[in-house]
Amino acid sequence: MLSSSSNNGTNKETCIEAINLRTRKLNGFKLLTVFSREYGLIKLSGSKLGGRSEPFVHNLYWIGNSKSEIHSIKHSEFKGQFRNITTDLDKLSLAWQYAEFLEACSHHQEERSSEIFDLFQETLSQLAQAANNDFAPISNNFFWHLSELLGYKASLALCDQPETNCALKSRPESVEAWFDFEHGGILCSACKQRPSGDCIRVLPGIYKLLNILENSNQKTNTNNSVKNIAAEDFVTNILQKHLQKHTDRKMKSTNISKHLKSGSKA
Repeated sequence: MLSSSSNNGTNKETCIEAINLRTRKLNGFKLLTVFSREYGLIKLSGSKLGGRSEPFVHNLYWIGNSKSEIHSIKHSEFKGQFRNITTDLDKLSLAWQYAEFLEACSHHQEERSSEIFDLFQETLSQLAQAANNDFAPISNNFFWHLSELLGYKASLALCDQPETNCALKSRPESVEAWFDFEHGGILCSACKQRPSGDCIRVLPGIYKLLNILENSNQKTNTNNSVKNIAAEDFVTNILQKHLQKHTDRKMKSTNISKHLKSGSKA
């Protein structure tokens, strides 16, 4: 819930730091969906916002109390813009994907909203600065750590064998393995638990990339030793589908199943 501060003991306002996700016009007002550091996903309304209302603009908003789902903007302050995103269709498409997943996973966000905000802000910054369409590592880090922060982290250790006997962990290049979306992680051929019908085969290069993500302590580290674009893209789509299992709607900004079918040969 929004907490308020009092100005002169009368008007109550709350200051939030937020990045705009979506904007639409209605009867002379702008209706904004934003992701805030303090409260996660919220909706705002205001007028005379100018460029501060555009998608993927970083602002401070002072908002009034409201019992409705939409809070009125009293005034705002521009903090920054991810300019190279809005002028590049490929980058803009990815930014919309990130925003759509944030909206779809809005439940249980408030308690980790500051960390998710930092992840989203840094992801957009890296996307804006990226060159040569090298976007997949950025997306992989975003989706992996978003899942982790929301409590949906993919497991690379679903195997029920002791670690000393687990062939997947000791020699993954020689073991058949699947990412099981029903169970939320990887199963190998030695596991007693068999894969469900909703799974995809994971080749050694894919498993290595997932391990890099799991063992990284830096949410914004996009560097790794695997330079396989097809494998990177395949991991992105695995993580998207894994996260989508925890949402209540079908994503409009990405066609995951098509990429999974073509990417299994990576």
